[in-house]
Amino acid sequence: MSTEIYVIGVGGFALGLAVSITVGAFKLGEWKGRVDASLGTLKGSVDANLKTLQEFRKEVRDDIKRIVDDIKRIFERLPAPLISGSSPPRLTGLGKKISDEIKGREWARKQADGLVSLVRGKEPYEVYEICDNFVRNEYRFTAEEERLLKSSGYEHTTEHEKVLGVLVVELRDRLFELRDKALDDK
Repeated sequence: MSTEIYVIGVGGFALGLAVSITVGAFKLGEWKGRVDASLGTLKGSVDANLKTLQEFRKEVRDDIKRIVDDIKRIFERLPAPLISGSSPPRLTGLGKKISDEIKGREWARKQADGLVSLVRGKEPYEVYEICDNFVRNEYRFTAEEERLLKSSGYEHTTEHEKVLGVLVVELRDRLFELRDKALDDK
């Protein structure tokens, strides 16, 4: 009888193990099915988000391109500078052209003799300030000079104040020439 109990015990254990394995396999399959469904849903969500992200990236690129094009159009409409932004200020190609049109060098030669004594011993920036003040505040332009200044500014879509800046640079350069010549003569 003890063998029979043993066989029944082992058989019961084996049956229990078989039931557990079967139930476990069934549960594992059910779990796998849920995981597969979840992965499918997740993949669909990722794909949708990726598509949305790609569309957004394209929109941003298109917006940046439009902004760059707008900035280029703005710069195209701005008048070219007459004076360089470097130090010391120099006339650009357009500044030289305007100077020729308004006879800026000739004008500076006529004015410089009366101002050379004011710039002796002055720093370059002080000479520039003296010239700027003279052109914008002290000098009284003749009707013909005023006509040349306004005509040239109009032709080059440049403000009157910037055309006066051309005369400031021409006068400063002429005063430096005279000052340097006086120093060389000593």
